[in-house]
Amino acid sequence: MTRMLMALALAALTSSCATAATPAASDFAGDWVYSEQCGWRQITIVEIVETGGVVTGIWSDGERRRGRGEDGRLEGRINGDRLEVRLCRSYAPGQDDECPSFGPWSDYFALRDDALEWYQSFGNRGHLLYVTLQRADSLPAEQPDAECPQDVD
Repeated sequence: MTRMLMALALAALTSSCATAATPAASDFAGDWVYSEQCGWRQITIVEIVETGGVVTGIWSDGERRRGRGEDGRLEGRINGDRLEVRLCRSYAPGQDDECPSFGPWSDYFALRDDALEWYQSFGNRGHLLYVTLQRADSLPAEQPDAECPQDVD
């Protein structure tokens, strides 16, 4: 009887592990947004396109309060449950445009609970969570004005 229970438990454990599928490149595809209503009012937008297993896209990241930000393009590849990316940056008028010279495979995205987590490389500290983005089509069309505490510079 004990052997049968152990076999059933092992079978249940094995089948539950087998159903946890590794995400495909197409699972990351779409428009993703992070938007702060208070503080620096950061807005981050990532648009990921998957065509025939090839992942490309654009990104934009900046602070509305100070009018600072960066944008550019991305290339991606699946590695386990992550979408590893390398970025290029577009620069302001008068500066040399880095694109299409992509940097190293340094950042990655992970899908967690219907959200896209962006992890950035921080040297010897490894990868740290930068922002958590939501699908753009899941956000309300208009967000009410937030009640923000007094902003401090």
